[in-house]
Amino acid sequence: MEVVETAAGDASGRRLLVGRQRERRLIDGLLAAVTQRGGALLLRGEPGVGRSTLLRYAEWRSAARVLWLRGVESESALPFAALADLVLPLRENLRELPDAQRAALEICVALSEGSPAGPYAACAGTLSLLAAAGEDRPLVLLVDDLQWVDPASRQALLFVARRLASERVAMLLTVCSQPASVGEESGLPAVEVTGLSIPDCVDLLAAHGVRIARHVLADLVGRVGGNPSALLDAVASLRAAQLSGQVPVDELPLPGRSWERGWSQRLDALPEATRAALVVLAAGNAVPVVTLERALTAACGSLADLDAAHDAGLVRTTIPAIPAIPATPATPATTVVGDPECRPARAAVDTPPAEGGSGLAFAHPLLRAVVLRRATPAARLRAYRALAEVCDGDAAVWYAAAGAEGPDDRVATALADVAVRTRRHVGYGAAARAWHRAAELTRPREVRVDRLLRAAADAHLGGLALEAGSWAEEAARLAGDAALRADVELLRGRVLTWSGHPTRAHEQLVRAAESVIDVAPDRAGALLAEAVLPALMDGRITIALRAAQRSRRLGAGRSGHALPQAVHRGRAFTLAGMIGEANACLQSAAGPLGAADDVADQQALTLAGQTLLDVEEDRDAVRLLSAVVDAARRAEAPAMLPYALAVRCELEGWRGLWAAGYADGVEAVRWAEEFGQVGALGFSLVMLARIDAARGDRARCEQRIDRLRTEIGPYGIGMLDMHADGALGLDAVGHGEYDVATLTLAEAWDRARERGLGNPNAIPIAGDLAEAHIRAGEHERAAAVVAWLVDRARATGLAWPAAVAARCQGLMAEGLAAAEAAFADAEQAHRRRWMPFEEARTRLCHGEVLRRLRRPSAARVPLREAQVAFESLGARPWARRASAELIATGDRANRASRASRAAPARLAELTPAELQIARLVGAGMNNLEAAAALFVSRKTVETHLTRVYRKLGIRSRSELARALLDAGIDDGLPQQ
Repeated sequence: MEVVETAAGDASGRRLLVGRQRERRLIDGLLAAVTQRGGALLLRGEPGVGRSTLLRYAEWRSAARVLWLRGVESESALPFAALADLVLPLRENLRELPDAQRAALEICVALSEGSPAGPYAACAGTLSLLAAAGEDRPLVLLVDDLQWVDPASRQALLFVARRLASERVAMLLTVCSQPASVGEESGLPAVEVTGLSIPDCVDLLAAHGVRIARHVLADLVGRVGGNPSALLDAVASLRAAQLSGQVPVDELPLPGRSWERGWSQRLDALPEATRAALVVLAAGNAVPVVTLERALTAACGSLADLDAAHDAGLVRTTIPAIPAIPATPATPATTVVGDPECRPARAAVDTPPAEGGSGLAFAHPLLRAVVLRRATPAARLRAYRALAEVCDGDAAVWYAAAGAEGPDDRVATALADVAVRTRRHVGYGAAARAWHRAAELTRPREVRVDRLLRAAADAHLGGLALEAGSWAEEAARLAGDAALRADVELLRGRVLTWSGHPTRAHEQLVRAAESVIDVAPDRAGALLAEAVLPALMDGRITIALRAAQRSRRLGAGRSGHALPQAVHRGRAFTLAGMIGEANACLQSAAGPLGAADDVADQQALTLAGQTLLDVEEDRDAVRLLSAVVDAARRAEAPAMLPYALAVRCELEGWRGLWAAGYADGVEAVRWAEEFGQVGALGFSLVMLARIDAARGDRARCEQRIDRLRTEIGPYGIGMLDMHADGALGLDAVGHGEYDVATLTLAEAWDRARERGLGNPNAIPIAGDLAEAHIRAGEHERAAAVVAWLVDRARATGLAWPAAVAARCQGLMAEGLAAAEAAFADAEQAHRRRWMPFEEARTRLCHGEVLRRLRRPSAARVPLREAQVAFESLGARPWARRASAELIATGDRANRASRASRAAPARLAELTPAELQIARLVGAGMNNLEAAAALFVSRKTVETHLTRVYRKLGIRSRSELARALLDAGIDDGLPQQ
């Protein structure tokens, strides 16, 4: 890895850059804005196309402090090697970081000892470090050859690049499009750097003093695709007569295999000792000269063997490195300049390890691949073994693994130790690759399966779904022991579930349970319990219930499976409307829940919180969900953060905290996108769509549902379809389109009952359907839905179905006495659970019925209360209906509208990001702590907090805390 700091760019960028007007405009815009705001741009292109030249142009144009990072393939073996190089020149800014972030960074770069909280702490710390450096003076990072940056550091670079909008830091990154994996899904604005046009190629050759006939140039440009490096190599290989067009040009050293042919001739002309030394150089790939010399000596050679390659122009001397840059996942991409030619690229994919350093390097990146491809297997093995002999630490283990001809238990054990350290200090993705290579080198079958299982598990946690599934299947084929096979199958099912394949996951888990039920009933019970979740995601509640009941008969099994089994069964019983059984599951899980690790047991805790919500234990639910969210933020281990936030969004929707719910939902979408969590993304979208529908924001509601059906629909997650119909139906009811509402909701209600829904709260569509039928004049159909709600209210004891059933009975009542009795029952049910929007709807209906029965004076009281509530919530269409009803009673003063504008309602003016920051600061966090919790910079927090104070008309943190408490946002965030 090589990082060079410059105070001002040299003129080479100006001198060597020809054409590239589009790229220049984008770069100039990025650099011009860095004094006020940051941004990032990814430049993709094939080898030799001129990506590095564009970076030199940026260096020449920049007036800011410039840091260069040049990726070297060999250092991809050393986690956080680039991060260490970046931190060193910026060490003076470390003291400005929060303690947790500073400690994480120092541990990752070996400045101190200890176990870091996780890779996200290092990423957030890197962002804060660069932000602090940028406050002193704008900073420009030029990252060349991102594909050769070690995976851990590459992750951090991309993490930072997406979060620069509020910082005085600009980042330009280049990545080779061959192979086309690294950087493709980074989410950054990206530009494909293509070949030069013929006029630009004329300028390029003129700058290099090359005279060439026009038709020869046109022919060459066509052959090399305008690639400037390939063009220069081509003209260098031609004689003067060929350049002038007097002699035809038959064959050129073109990119790829054709370049290999040209290099092969030059390699064949070298002495045998030199070719052997080049294999060592290629295997080590730019290791430090001292290490290279020792490796060559171990391989019976010397550094002098490379002199002939240097003289032939195949090897060049590099200047010793200075410090480099870091890595991890991300969120929404920062914008460079609004250019339609900038397109988000896809995310980076980790590459296998190598070693690192500087001193001697190949003259062209593709030359190393040519040398390795031409080398015999024996020569490659000798090179790797020599490097393993002279290197230290994890790099030596990786070289030993590369040099192993077959199973080697000693190397496998050492690599397993590397995997443990890597998981602790770097992350799951890098650890997964170490586990998998260790498994490949392991002889004992059960040990090999165990290491494959660990590889698959870490890959799953690290977001490497394809590798996780592939390695789990490999482990399943080898597993002989029934218990071990069951553990493998459980992981396979979990991977399928969270990868968006719930039907396949359920079927595979049930088959696996059947195969071990006689020999390992405890494992079978765990498998069946795990099968509950994908069935519920698919909306097949009856099938999930069957699996839960079978799992219960098999017992809790091992203590490690007790909590998830109880929670999964509770979810099935809850959705089936078997509230007594669900409560029994929750009670049996009370002990494990109390002893659960807020980070390690995030999934079980989140599902338990969702179950508590569906049985109307809202206080316990908000405590549990907020504990998960808080722990995920503080430990910087946000595996279940998207789903926990989405469930809390649903809870806040019921509690009337729509601004808070919206903030949680928007953040959940952002994290779900980043982690590729299909189910969490879909659930976040439908929860946001429901709030949009209640607010009357039809365009946004439909936009979210369209996105859900386009992106998530192909995965066939049936529960989300019913939620989507529910949101659209609520929107139609709010706008008075009852025919549309009945069509949308009736189909969803029928489908939900067919699939076993017995808890109306889990998918709240029955109440809206009944009201739509009533208002459409379809009382007979409405009566059937109301009867179902009454039955469910009695069977479950839940407040919401009781309240909405009574409300609809009041709407259908023909006389005053019957109507008053029904609405009294509804009010009594409302007192059992706080549901502001539903209560306001009940009072609106009550006022409408009283006015219809010619009781205008009596109607005004519930109508005014409804209007105040609707306006406070921001439910615009419902507030308009209440206002119209009030006017119809003869009340034209509109006092309710004036009274509704209480201070807490101003929270709705905050953006989701502002509200999330307000909640954390109001709970007692300082700006640095809030920045660490949300993985943003301190400056971002300060900017948003200033806007919060202005919008709410407050001046202190204590006033902010009171405003949140007045608005009912008391979700259990810990007080400092």
